[in-house]
Amino acid sequence: MAINNGTSWPRNGLTPVRRDNTLEQYVRRYPASCGANNTPIGIGSAVSLVGGIVVPCTAGQDPDQAGFGVVVGVYNASGRPFTQQTVKVIASGQAGQVDVLYDPNAEFVVRCEASVGYGDMLKNVTLTGGSAAASLPRIIQAVTLPASASVNDLFKFVRFDEQVDILGAGNGGLNTSAPAAGSGIIVRWNRHVFAPKSTGSN
Repeated sequence: MAINNGTSWPRNGLTPVRRDNTLEQYVRRYPASCGANNTPIGIGSAVSLVGGIVVPCTAGQDPDQAGFGVVVGVYNASGRPFTQQTVKVIASGQAGQVDVLYDPNAEFVVRCEASVGYGDMLKNVTLTGGSAAASLPRIIQAVTLPASASVNDLFKFVRFDEQVDILGAGNGGLNTSAPAAGSGIIVRWNRHVFAPKSTGSN
């Protein structure tokens, strides 16, 4: 088993992981705008749908505003890919179009900035970061453990990424020590427009 137990997981936002009932028909294109909070939108962005327009989720957004999906494709306002353009995300204050995976049961791998252990499973995690490198199509975002369950509890930590070593060294037992901050974890939606909020621990 490959081990990713250090600070090596990239801040690539949320990346969908394989799930049998995550279906292709859950991906649709929507108009998008970064004007509301000036946070750029790229592949891996968690987003909400407000008035038919996709807007980026942020760490400080209204706790009553549920999430809608995660961006898996990004285009300019005319629907053209950013492939041949210098800026490859929808920049702050700009508009464009995005393909969104809006399946409420989808699971995502994401970098966790905090050291988390087995006792943290099913706890809420909060978004952190949200900037972008103009030359790359992905958002620079991760998650961490929040100080309060009432703040931006959009996602819940469900398990470690398969590359994190969960076996004890040489003894076949479970390693209950927490992977280092910066490891990849798997999260699911905790507060999604198509699913009721789970009241799990913070």
